Amino acid sequence: MASLYREATRNAGNSDEGRTKQDRFCMQINHAAMDGNLGTVVQIFDDVAKEAPAGKKHPLIQQLRDALLTAVESRRHDIAGYLIRKGVVADPSHGKSATINRDVAMLELLLQGGWDINEAIAWDDPSVLADRYLNHISWRLHSRAVEDVVLTDWFLLNGADPNARCGVDLTPLSVAVRDAPLATIRKLFEHGGSVASG
Repeated sequence: MASLYREATRNAGNSDEGRTKQDRFCMQINHAAMDGNLGTVVQIFDDVAKEAPAGKKHPLIQQLRDALLTAVESRRHDIAGYLIRKGVVADPSHGKSATINRDVAMLELLLQGGWDINEAIAWDDPSVLADRYLNHISWRLHSRAVEDVVLTDWFLLNGADPNARCGVDLTPLSVAVRDAPLATIRKLFEHGGSVASG
């Protein structure tokens, strides 16, 4: 792997070629993450880091979010932990994938890596606690976390805000009022939920 990267670096005459080379190595790391091959992830990551100018951030940090997402989706805790320790920052898409898998250990890794548990997923989609999905049988929107007592408890114990808003003023509490059992709604109120928004 190391000679592959050096050769690609030498042959990259302009930034477009350099970008293609970086994309290729990100894709290789992504495939290694999917296969659960931590050794290959480490080898490629370290080899690329050796080529970076001294004192500079790793050249692939931003692009490696896809590899982190693959590790999260594949439940590869060792690879996700490695990428996070190396500086790859988790975002709501990573938290959403771990929530879909109901993978509390992965959610904890993401939090340790700087994931903001209250960050909106999108302008119209509140935090992961209230992430919604379309049930193709009933054609209704449902929320994974607020419908799952264990996940709701985990989110609340780890600082999830029942009032965290997105751009259209939806909150985990407003989603819960529509989707969750009464006990979950009460729990959100006990953790500061308010009807003032959402």
